[in-house]
Amino acid sequence: MPPHRLNLKVGAIVMLLRNLSISHGLCNGTRMIVQRLHEHCVEASLVTGSNRSHTVLILRMKLSPSDANIPFKLNRLQFPLRFAYSMTIRLKGKHLKMLKYICLV
Repeated sequence: MPPHRLNLKVGAIVMLLRNLSISHGLCNGTRMIVQRLHEHCVEASLVTGSNRSHTVLILRMKLSPSDANIPFKLNRLQFPLRFAYSMTIRLKGKHLKMLKYICLV
């Protein structure tokens, strides 16, 4: 679930949290740079993948937490984005495997 409040600005690096269109490179974990902010969408350019530097529009979508302990269903309408200023441990592991392969050759 994305944070409740996301203070986006032009130039911010964000990560997509849902698979929107795999064929267009809009899948979970895709990094983007915010180009323009609109009331109902965010215009961003892709930083990773084969569609690098393409501009896309990210719309708000209905998201609900997966916490089964609450007795009611909660929905929020928000952008499926999170700030992405650093890499996760899982991503570093992929780079280390590639580095190991390059050093052995």
